[in-house]
Amino acid sequence: MIELGRQIGEMGGRAGFVFPAIIDESVAGKIRAVGEVFITGGDWRGKDGIDGILRVVETFGADVVNTHFCDFNSFFHFYKRLRGKGVRGVYHYHGEILPLNEMAWWKRFVSSIRYFSWYADLIVTVSKANRRFLEFLNVMPPIKVVYNGIDLERFDGDSVDCGLLARYGIGKDEDYICYLGSLNEERKRVALLLEIFKLIRDKSNVKLLVMGKGDVDRFKKIADSLGVGDSVVFTGLMKDYPYGLIKGAKVFVSASKQESFGLVFAEAFLLGAPVVACRVGGIPEVVIDGNSGFLLEKDDKAGFANAVLKLLNDDRLRKDMADWGADFVKSNFALKDRVKELLEILNN
Repeated sequence: MIELGRQIGEMGGRAGFVFPAIIDESVAGKIRAVGEVFITGGDWRGKDGIDGILRVVETFGADVVNTHFCDFNSFFHFYKRLRGKGVRGVYHYHGEILPLNEMAWWKRFVSSIRYFSWYADLIVTVSKANRRFLEFLNVMPPIKVVYNGIDLERFDGDSVDCGLLARYGIGKDEDYICYLGSLNEERKRVALLLEIFKLIRDKSNVKLLVMGKGDVDRFKKIADSLGVGDSVVFTGLMKDYPYGLIKGAKVFVSASKQESFGLVFAEAFLLGAPVVACRVGGIPEVVIDGNSGFLLEKDDKAGFANAVLKLLNDDRLRKDMADWGADFVKSNFALKDRVKELLEILNN
């Protein structure tokens, strides 16, 4: 948002940002430096919330509205009313995507997002996989892909945080692999990751660092039942981004079966970790199989474990893949470039 507001200002335009409430005042201050901030209050899923956003649109005099939150039923009416006011409505779709072969045939014709899209003028999404998913659902407006952007400067000069590692029981000379993300079992499959780690741990003296919010106690019990409880460290929700923890990891791993893009994989490359993940959703657009890591079929536990072991046992391969990935990220996902691309689309 900050980069978006900055570039809009440089173009001589005005940026407005609408929120239901302020969560972090320090972040809000940075946004106010590049644009106007509006707080509507209320539930955006209801009529009062929608009316509040529309009042902001009128007060601000917006020509284009780009939403990143959407309850399809209520926002159908929001976009319908935008069109009635002559304001261009653009929806930014970040949603998780299901494999097309698992989708019911009737979803091609009957879905909330297709119904909602009747009055949106444009959909911007974050991966080609997402675009294929939306095309499968026969959404109505044009679809443009703009990859997520990364502020590369945030990743300059990071070092391993030995103090934080020690707090979690990992010694400075101990090898570990890591996962960062939600502990949502349905999508992220942390239990499966623990089963894969059991196969890895049988052949390598390595630890698994699991960072993210969720039912930690449940997954600790699973790790204990697999006999790897003493080698798995759960941090819970991290207050600050764990640059110094990912920086020391030998490999970044994820068994997720649903990813619209995979920003965390791109960030892992910038911190020196190659990636092993599943060939699903938008991940293959971020992790280039054989160049910056390895991608496996979503239920190939043995193949996944062997890919991690291959990287653990080959220092040169591990470094080459991480370096290749970092160069790819810098060339394709730089925040300034992606914001510029978005603004070109919004202005056309």
